[in-house]
Amino acid sequence: MVLNPIDPARGAFSPAVPGVEAARVGIAARLQQLRAAALRHDRAAVQEQIPEFAALDRSHSSPFHLYNMDEHTFILLDRLVADPAVGARVSEAIVVAALLHDIGKPNVAASSAKNPGVLQFIKHDVVGADEVAPPILERLGISGQERDQIDALIRFHMRPVDLLGQLASGQLQDKTIRGFINDVLVPLERTGLDLQMLLAFARADLIASRGEECCRRYGVAPGDEQAFVARMDQLVGELSARITAVRAQLAAAAAAPPPVAPLVTGSDLNGVFRPGKHFGEILRTARELQSSQPNLDRAGIIAELRGRYPQHLI
Repeated sequence: MVLNPIDPARGAFSPAVPGVEAARVGIAARLQQLRAAALRHDRAAVQEQIPEFAALDRSHSSPFHLYNMDEHTFILLDRLVADPAVGARVSEAIVVAALLHDIGKPNVAASSAKNPGVLQFIKHDVVGADEVAPPILERLGISGQERDQIDALIRFHMRPVDLLGQLASGQLQDKTIRGFINDVLVPLERTGLDLQMLLAFARADLIASRGEECCRRYGVAPGDEQAFVARMDQLVGELSARITAVRAQLAAAAAAPPPVAPLVTGSDLNGVFRPGKHFGEILRTARELQSSQPNLDRAGIIAELRGRYPQHLI
């Protein structure tokens, strides 16, 4: 699915309404200015529109990251725009999502109980989506589909990162992928985004992290950027294929006809055949008859069974 950048004339936020077109053009112009500022790593210009972004400059990260959160965010955006798979589809809304994807971290930053002095950011994705981002998006004038896309990328950006970690360690199970499809991919696609964009976002996020702990998690020597990028490309490709395969299985299962209830059960055989191990064989034959001779009803199947297994009749 191709996402078009926001139309400067309309903003693509809602149908045009007489009297508000000038405001709409102003919103689109500000978002274009914000995009340009982010791509040139202009913290001051970004903070003019998103004052909350200043807190990321003070958010020293964990051993998972090389950079403070603001620089990490700019590098993520650089990687996303440069990604040949999705770069042309990076709209202003996705730029805003990139700027805000870690905006919840300052609110939840806490010293790790296991490693005092090392910060952890538990549920920063949910806090960012539910608490910190909404007033920012309101202030920027973003609504409609674009707001839904930003919310989804902030809320779900850690989910593929977790799957990639499980894949790298050989622990990713299909049931986990099924949960991801239902809980993340389906609502994401309702916003007009797709799996390719979410995985590209996760890839850019991880490449922009690349701290020692991150490198170890994904099996790459710290400091080897080229090897890390290659590893990300490999894992993202494998994860995309796994998700696509599991989704195809789910679709096939949903399209399959429901199982046909057996006409003859064990209770139907009581009083006809003597009990014993042969009941299992007789029931299997009953199911085969039901499948191969659909004209037979229950009485017809039992009559056929009586003829085939006279030695077990009562």
